[in-house]
Order: sequence, then C-alpha cells, then structure tokens
Amino acid sequence: MNQADGVSEKLLNAATEYLKNGRWFDWIHTQISLDFARRLCAEVGADPKVVLPAVILHDIGYYFYSDIENLEILTTMPNIPPFSEDIKEGHLVKGAELARKILNGVGYDYKVEEIVWIVRNHEGTDDRKRFLNINQAVVSDADSLFRVTDVGVRQAAEAYNLREEEIVKKMLELKDMWFITNEAKAIADEELRKLRAYWILEGFWR
Repeated sequence: MNQADGVSEKLLNAATEYLKNGRWFDWIHTQISLDFARRLCAEVGADPKVVLPAVILHDIGYYFYSDIENLEILTTMPNIPPFSEDIKEGHLVKGAELARKILNGVGYDYKVEEIVWIVRNHEGTDDRKRFLNINQAVVSDADSLFRVTDVGVRQAAEAYNLREEEIVKKMLELKDMWFITNEAKAIADEELRKLRAYWILEGFWR
C-alpha cells in the first residue's frame, strides 16, 4: 500500500491477522482483489479512499469460522455444493462489526460508515450482485475477479477436487451474474483468456 491509495499501512497490518487466520487463501485473495480494485477505481471513478479499505476488510469475517472443517468448500462458490448460506451471511455481519473496530483502532476516519456498510453488503447471499453505489460495485467486482485468475481457479479446483477445466467451464456459465460493472466484465474475459484451462476448453490446447 502507499499513501497515494489513501490507505495507511496500519490498516493493512491490522487486518493481516484475520486474513491469515481465516480461510487459507484469504490473504492472497485480498492482495489480488486490491490490484483489481485500483484498476477499477481509475476506470469507473470510484473513491479509492473508500474502496481500498473496504477491499482490505471485506473477508475478515471468515476469521470467526476458521475452526470449521472444509470452510473453503463451504464458502468458495455458491453454485457448487456443498455451500453454507449461514456462513456466508455470518461473515458479512461479523466482518462489518470487526471492520468498524479495526478502522477506529487505527484512527481511519474517512467515510467509516460507508466502508462498514460496503463490507456488510459486498455480496448477495444468492451470489447475484446488487448495485448499491459505485464504491460498493467496485468492491464487489474486485472480490469476484479473483475467481477468474490463475490462483482463483487453482484454489477452486483444489477445494472441490475438480479439474481446472471444469472450474473454468462453470465460470463461463455463471460469470455474467457475478459482475456489476461493464469494466469488470471486460477484465474477467481478459483474465479467462490468460488461462490454459480456457484454451483447453476451446480446443486449442491438449
């Protein structure tokens, strides 16, 4: 992080404990989502001083479920069972409460209520995205864009014991419901075309 982001290093440091002790991939997921969020902020005019803190904090709520066996399978893709709507809803509620404490703890005082609200509403329980405001839309889209990266595909394939091609096929079927902004949809297509599994499905790679 840098000061041009409008986010202090203290905020990322404060969230690290929770991100590294939730699901095994939450830390790297957050880092990748931050990169997408920076790009989307520039492209759609969202406020990085709201968006980037919200991205850092959006999945800290999974920390409270870290002792549950197979947490990754229960929370990765709603369209592939098994999936727990209770845990998904719980991470939104608990994450928002913890986000407020972290923001207050590091003295971050820029639009705290909006940041907490976005953490609470960054995804719908049925995985369909809701446009509430442009900052929430960017956080939601940056979160989902992780799925279509090489790391995201590998994580899902490992969690569900499926081939990467099977995960990409499912993504191609479902991706239109995952994104709010046209810019994120374009990035998703761009990322999918980088994947070897995509070209295997297209018949160009054995």
